[in-house]
Amino acid sequence: MQNPVHVLHITTHLGTGGVQSFLVNYAQNINTKKVVFDVAVQTTEPQRYDDVIESAGGMIYPVRLMTKSPIGFFLDIYKICKQHPEIQIVHSHLNYRNFLALFATKCANVPIRISHSHSAYEAKNKAKELARWIYQFLLPLFATDYWGCSEKANQWLYGTKRQNTVVIHNCIDAEKYRFNMSVRDRKRTSLNLTENDLVLVHVGTFGDAKNHMFLLRMFAKYLEKHESANLILCGDGPNRKKIESEIQRLKIGPNVKMLGMVHNIEEILIASDVFVLPSLYEGLPLSAVEAQASGLACVVSAAVPEEAIFMRNCCVCDQFDSDKWIDLIDKVYNISMDRGAGYKLAKEAGFDILSETQRLEKLYTCREGK
Repeated sequence: MQNPVHVLHITTHLGTGGVQSFLVNYAQNINTKKVVFDVAVQTTEPQRYDDVIESAGGMIYPVRLMTKSPIGFFLDIYKICKQHPEIQIVHSHLNYRNFLALFATKCANVPIRISHSHSAYEAKNKAKELARWIYQFLLPLFATDYWGCSEKANQWLYGTKRQNTVVIHNCIDAEKYRFNMSVRDRKRTSLNLTENDLVLVHVGTFGDAKNHMFLLRMFAKYLEKHESANLILCGDGPNRKKIESEIQRLKIGPNVKMLGMVHNIEEILIASDVFVLPSLYEGLPLSAVEAQASGLACVVSAAVPEEAIFMRNCCVCDQFDSDKWIDLIDKVYNISMDRGAGYKLAKEAGFDILSETQRLEKLYTCREGK
């Protein structure tokens, strides 16, 4: 029997995050007789999803942190590939820094080297712009394939002139998010919410990109109009204390529920009424796909790519103006929709993990065979 294709994924860690969700969702569904996911992580600490990779037959390789020791990182990746000739494909998830990982793997003679773009954010200053220009110039010297989570993410990392790019969607098990009234009632009861309460929900890392400060100030203003409204925040991250302080300053604590890292996010979405995502930048946010799959009304920022929007009760607000967000939240909340249709539309839009996993398998096996 032919041995499976070993793909070395290079990332930062296997904790919570967009890249990590991508890896875990595909690893749990891929045919391990055809493809095995190995992962290089820039930490020696045990991670939340280590067992998922290992149970799927993959190896986890700790390497030195690129930002602290780029040479050490390079040498560690090189050594892994030289010591494990079964690795014939490398798939790097480090955005602009993919070039260093792929440089190391090219030196190790790995034939297929995939660069993957997971974001699309503006450079903060001229120095960052220059660094990106250099990275963009270097990347084609080492990459053989150019992938991304959306067309927008591909253009951001590879430029608008590159034609041979591939979009691999961040996907979900759509059936898992199918709307269920009994789940909604049970979850709202456990959260001390009544059916008359209007519940907004946000899912995302507590970092600058998700724009929590604007979200909280907008919600404080929203409460002036809807006194019984509640805001659920799912996630954690470096800005947690800053967010907690802002909640206290705005005196909205009784109406905000901070649930931390949630493992049953589908239940939270089903129990909510409107999903809000005022991100400053995104690649393709899985949280928006999950929300729509649950049939949830959504208001998102213009950072969310068009291809991630497939429900007619999902609206884009192109300005960070509280009044406009409030008006749109009320608008989408009052759109009559069959929430049970969301998971079907997610499948039709290409965000179901089962069909996309089959496509990914073919891409890997076809490339490895060349």
